[in-house]
Amino acid sequence: LAAHHARAVFITAETWGILATTALLGFGMALLRYLPGRLYIASAMAWGFLWIAYGRVLTAPRSYGLGVVALVSSLLILIAGLAVFLWARGRTRERVS
Repeated sequence: LAAHHARAVFITAETWGILATTALLGFGMALLRYLPGRLYIASAMAWGFLWIAYGRVLTAPRSYGLGVVALVSSLLILIAGLAVFLWARGRTRERVS
């Protein structure tokens, strides 16, 4: 959009990045909720969030706010994924006769 000189509609690029990262976190939480017991979803999303944090904090263009949000999102998705995984393994299965 910047190459085509599009206006940011009163919101900075960093804010758009934070909103997109938060939306991805919500999507990941929904996946964990509706597909319980699949730890690979949480680990893949956490890996992606860590790369976003790395890219925004240590390389150009720098965006410390987005880096912190991505790092926190990575930790939250890992914690939620592990909790859902342990919950799914521990629940008793009912048999239908």
